[in-house]
Amino acid sequence: MSYLDNLPSTALPATRILLVEDDVFISEIYQTKFTKEGHTIIHAHNGQDALNKLADASIARPELILCDIVMAQMGGFEFLAEREKHPEWKDVPVIMLTNVGEPEHYSLAEQYGVIGYIIKANYMPSDVLKRIGKFMYEYRQSLAESNSQSSSQLGNDNSSEDSIVT
Repeated sequence: MSYLDNLPSTALPATRILLVEDDVFISEIYQTKFTKEGHTIIHAHNGQDALNKLADASIARPELILCDIVMAQMGGFEFLAEREKHPEWKDVPVIMLTNVGEPEHYSLAEQYGVIGYIIKANYMPSDVLKRIGKFMYEYRQSLAESNSQSSSQLGNDNSSEDSIVT
């Protein structure tokens, strides 16, 4: 039994989530699970599609971005670099949801201010949702405590303790 079992699935209140994922099967799994739990999903097939959706005034602004790294046309880190050029989007927290878990990827994600990093293959969708809730709770706590810009800490998926890397 994991400590994640003690977190209720409602730990993440209903949230508008931009899911940046090119694998149709995986995106459908997450869309189904997250929608069932009360979240609104905006799906983007790659980083460029995500930028277009963020720029589209007819689409409600997401409250969270879940982003894969390896995607055709524009990958996750290229998306984050482009996102940095738009101050109006920088306050939307990003969690990497990927199967890429090399130390240099964690480091680069941290440089972009990503608040969490989840290896998809390690968790069932319900556990992913609990981890997202945990990262968002910690992010909001950090904002409340510092009353400033988003935290530069990155939730690391390398540890069974689910620790925050500083």
